[in-house]
Amino acid sequence: MLHILFAIQILLLEKYLVGNLEFFGVIHVGIQWLILFTVISILCDMIIIIKRREVALRWSVLFFAMFMIYFMFRCAVDIPDLNWGSKFIGSDAGILFYFMFGYCASIPWSYVAGNKGGSNEIFDKYFIFVFFVASIFNSVNLLNLAFARSREDLYLVESGDDLYQWPGDLLSIRILMLTILTAYFISINKHGKRFGARIMSIAVVALFTLQCLISIFFSQIIGSNKAVVIIVGCWLCLIALIFAMKSIRDHLNTADAGVQIGVVLLIRIVLIKIVLLIFGVFGLLFFSITLIDFPFDKFRIFGFGSGQIDSVSSRLELLMDGFIMQFSVDPFWGHAGADYLTLGEGRYIHSTIANTLTHTGLVGFVMHFAGIFILLFEQKFQIFSRTQSFDCLVENNWELRFVGLLLFLMILLLGAVSSSFVWGVYWFSFGLYLSGSCSRNSCLCVRL
Repeated sequence: MLHILFAIQILLLEKYLVGNLEFFGVIHVGIQWLILFTVISILCDMIIIIKRREVALRWSVLFFAMFMIYFMFRCAVDIPDLNWGSKFIGSDAGILFYFMFGYCASIPWSYVAGNKGGSNEIFDKYFIFVFFVASIFNSVNLLNLAFARSREDLYLVESGDDLYQWPGDLLSIRILMLTILTAYFISINKHGKRFGARIMSIAVVALFTLQCLISIFFSQIIGSNKAVVIIVGCWLCLIALIFAMKSIRDHLNTADAGVQIGVVLLIRIVLIKIVLLIFGVFGLLFFSITLIDFPFDKFRIFGFGSGQIDSVSSRLELLMDGFIMQFSVDPFWGHAGADYLTLGEGRYIHSTIANTLTHTGLVGFVMHFAGIFILLFEQKFQIFSRTQSFDCLVENNWELRFVGLLLFLMILLLGAVSSSFVWGVYWFSFGLYLSGSCSRNSCLCVRL
């Protein structure tokens, strides 16, 4: 039952995201799909609670809730005349909206991934494969629409000057979900020794790579450089998983029985390969750009031919000129309108760390980042328990945990250097990373 609801949920999410991307953020459409998506998520949550007869109350959610309430208070006091409600429930930059959006997307994962095998595994495998094939057509259609609406002098949609952030966030969320779907497919298909099973795995990874390439072009036409970074990061996270699967198998075959494998060991095992891959990929891209006769300078990431990336230079300028000025408005309590009082509306610091300090002060900063560290602790940071063979790792769903951790850390790092703390993808990742079971030592478990 839950596997069918999981499939329906994925289809509804794709319908909602693609439908809004077709309008490039000009209007918000598909509300009915979002509502149905939420209803199914709540239904899945109720079924899981009934089956497990237990509710896990996470301490990280408590800290995030405290931070949201505190930020709401600061907005009500500091900027009462502005539309500050959109910072919580708005679809473009509402922290509560995206947190719940991510949590609803995560609800079926902990159950579906933990109940693999038999007919469920076969259903999930073929559903994901067909879904990936169909989603390619959606991506190609989006790209055609974008090229059709782009300007004659630049590859940029005519209405995209001020509306690129929201569609860029939706595109990033779509790629995040496709990354997790690919990782899940690999986890349920890795035991297939037959030639057909290996071909399916290669095909899904190839389709995901094609999705990333198409999405990079689309993100540039809507003017979102941040989405490009997320897409490349998601692809690298998936490649890290593929490297890790073989590396862990080899490590277990040579290590002592009962070795404990954790994130630090995993990252050390695949780090060199990933670094070499990054240099190889970017070297190949640079070489290809020099050979292919294509006007790449018409894209935003190449500065529209100016020779510099404007989004990077503007963020550095704001950080150097505005942080001390905005933080000094009220260092302890913060001020939700610090940018209004200093550099002007919208001239905030593009860093989740610095922006949290300027707008919520040290009080909000401690609440927010305490929630992040507790969330990481709840996921144990130790993906694996002691094990003696590669096959024993199946029960722990280590593939999804490993990819989930890499994606989460990537979003944290990108947010720290490029965005404010009200970034939608940032809060979506918090809700999404709540999927999976937490340790009883780090959660309050209530038996029903």
